[in-house]
Amino acid sequence: MDADITQLLLHINKLSEKDKRYLILNIKSGATNPLQQRASMITEFRRNIFKEEDIKCPHCQSKNIIGFGNYKERKRYRCKECQRTFNEHTGTAVAYIHNMDKWVSYIYEMQTSPTLRILARKIGICLDTSFNWRHKILKSLKIQGYKKLKGIAETDETFFRYSEKGNKKIIGRKIHKRGGKASKAGINKEQVAVITALDRRNHSVVEVACRGRITSAKINEKIGAWLDPKDLVLCTDSHRSYEAFSKKSEIVQKKVNVSKKQYVRDKMYHVQTVNSFHSNLKNWIRKFCGVATKYLQDYMDYFRILKLSGLKKGWETFLYFSLVSSSSFIKTKMIKQQYFRT
Repeated sequence: MDADITQLLLHINKLSEKDKRYLILNIKSGATNPLQQRASMITEFRRNIFKEEDIKCPHCQSKNIIGFGNYKERKRYRCKECQRTFNEHTGTAVAYIHNMDKWVSYIYEMQTSPTLRILARKIGICLDTSFNWRHKILKSLKIQGYKKLKGIAETDETFFRYSEKGNKKIIGRKIHKRGGKASKAGINKEQVAVITALDRRNHSVVEVACRGRITSAKINEKIGAWLDPKDLVLCTDSHRSYEAFSKKSEIVQKKVNVSKKQYVRDKMYHVQTVNSFHSNLKNWIRKFCGVATKYLQDYMDYFRILKLSGLKKGWETFLYFSLVSSSSFIKTKMIKQQYFRT
């Protein structure tokens, strides 16, 4: 046996069982998923999406543009309305990414590695870069994959504790540890409502709504545009806000009164699918060790895309959406402090 291989095996034997499994996973994924080859295809893939006849300025959405030379092997354009220049990567999650190989590997590892530190260690990047890359990718997922819900659909809300994790200037209350309970019983302003609507075709809409109890106006604002009144039966619980929303939107409603032990109507109308969705969501989000409320919508989109595409193909879906969305890029420092103070 070659001396170098012998030395390699000795080093492998010193690894922990967890690191050995990670090594095997990387060897297998390297054989079946040539990430470096895929990374070299990113520019070509984006150019196929970025059709010249459909070019819009990512800054102002104007079509009044002209060619403006080349920069770093990419064709550059200039908008005659806002006078700003751009290329096919401007506005996407891959804007300003220097190491495409690591970036594609990062997307691939996102689906199995929950924490930013683990991702940073696996890919060989710093913690700040790991944070920035994750949020660039998550911003690409907003409303991606959304479709009009048809047939039998279910809707319900779930609640997350209001969190200002990472905010060093908290006003109006003492700092509390994650995992604690709200100071008041029942639904109140210390909780953030997330509305979910989904149909039996696996299409879903998940939106962070407000703090405290939801209203019919908030339901309409968040999911109303994605419900088709002409071809929809909406299954809900007995909450009055859903009844008011259904009447105003002229949607056929089937109420299920769980408090009276009514779980299914006519053997087909229930809210068990959306409740199962919420149960899986709560279990999944625990591994992130707390999510700040201002980032909560990003993680709702993260989970929704995973459910839509499946774990095995999730990374390819993230890659596609990060390239196809030309309005997803945002500097991390510019993310608004959306803490729902109302």
